[in-house]
Amino acid sequence: MWPGFVDTVYGIAVDIGSTTIAGHLCDLATGEVMASGGRMNPQIRFGEDLMSRVSYVMMNPGGELDLTAAVRGALNELVIELLGEADITADRVLDLVLVGNPIMHHLVLGIDPTPLGMAPFTLATADAVLVDVGTNAEIVLGSATEQFAASSPTGPAFEGAQISCGQRATAGAVERVRIDPVTLQPRVKVIGSDLWSDDPGFEAATRSLNISGVCGSGIIEVIAEMFLAGIIATDGTIVGSAAERSDRVVSDGRTFSYLLFERDDTRLFITQGDVRAIQLAKAALRAGIDLLVEHAGVQRLTDIRLAGAFGSHIDPLYAMVLGLVPDCELSGVRSVGNAAGAGAVRALLSRALRREIEGAARNVVKIETAIEPRFQELFVNAMAFPHAIAHSPHLAKLVTLPARTDTAGGSRAGRRRRNEKPDAQVSDAQVSDAPVSDAQVSDAQVSDAQGEQP
Repeated sequence: MWPGFVDTVYGIAVDIGSTTIAGHLCDLATGEVMASGGRMNPQIRFGEDLMSRVSYVMMNPGGELDLTAAVRGALNELVIELLGEADITADRVLDLVLVGNPIMHHLVLGIDPTPLGMAPFTLATADAVLVDVGTNAEIVLGSATEQFAASSPTGPAFEGAQISCGQRATAGAVERVRIDPVTLQPRVKVIGSDLWSDDPGFEAATRSLNISGVCGSGIIEVIAEMFLAGIIATDGTIVGSAAERSDRVVSDGRTFSYLLFERDDTRLFITQGDVRAIQLAKAALRAGIDLLVEHAGVQRLTDIRLAGAFGSHIDPLYAMVLGLVPDCELSGVRSVGNAAGAGAVRALLSRALRREIEGAARNVVKIETAIEPRFQELFVNAMAFPHAIAHSPHLAKLVTLPARTDTAGGSRAGRRRRNEKPDAQVSDAQVSDAPVSDAQVSDAQVSDAQGEQP
């Protein structure tokens, strides 16, 4: 109740990601988003990934208080920022919706997260706002009658962590990569410029940018391109014999590395350790998907949706080349943007949808990958590019996949997308609304979820 006449009230929806916190101030009457903002999650200083933060609590009694204080402080700052941008006073805010993965959920509420750090991954509460539509390799497979969910221990490799030249998606980061299959010469695009590195104007256009690393989408593309060009074997080994084809493949101790970019004193290499980190992350994600497919008893997937910032920038073709997602029609793989933020706004604006979300979450069949006997076998099969045993008929229509090779390497036929000139840019995949038949897979942005379970 307010004195005088008041005809506007507001609410705030916040996606509390383990890396980024994003918020939206909304008019509760019209649904209009009045202001949006975000900031890095300050908990990163306690650990890059979620399990590191749980370990911090385990090793430092009372450490959960530090983590809770950090994230609440960031929330307060974000709310003040949103109110200031919209010129609205705090007393007009009547509702607040927070979404996040289970560990973030516990830490925001001041609940000890350590039971989530080991099997059986016990939740302190299963009530709202525990609707995990977040960003940590959470996977949901849905049919017309039921939903299955799992969380795979991918770690933060897809965001650049654990990669020798990895960095976050900021100005100057390499975000696109193409490799000539004959000469093995690369060309790249960086955030902040529309030009490829083989364009005469690239040097002048990017001189002010600090090109010092490769972001998540660039890492996916360079590993996939190295595989398609024959630099990487099916088992993920950088092929030493490729050094005979190009001086960009160089000896690196007992293994080999690939020189992706160099300018002045900057040299960006993709190492064998980088390839292994991506293999482990993608195998965990793919094994989680395959496990849900088995539990659901479906034969094929026709609609695969990639959520979150990472999912918005990854080329669906390269996701299939690496085997991140199962083979299907390319038009069936599409980005849905920031699903967590969108879900938070919907829950904020509609109590009916909020009840629906909570009810749906209670009815999801949860699969714990850590105790599933089949997970290890599925994981091992998913380590290969694109996959050790699964066929890729749809992908084979788009690119010429190299013959399966061992670590001895050997020559491979060059490849490009079908009907594409050798020097042509590979365009972003065209996506369309594909009808849902047997099942849907919703794959949230892979980030700091090493060891996390739903």
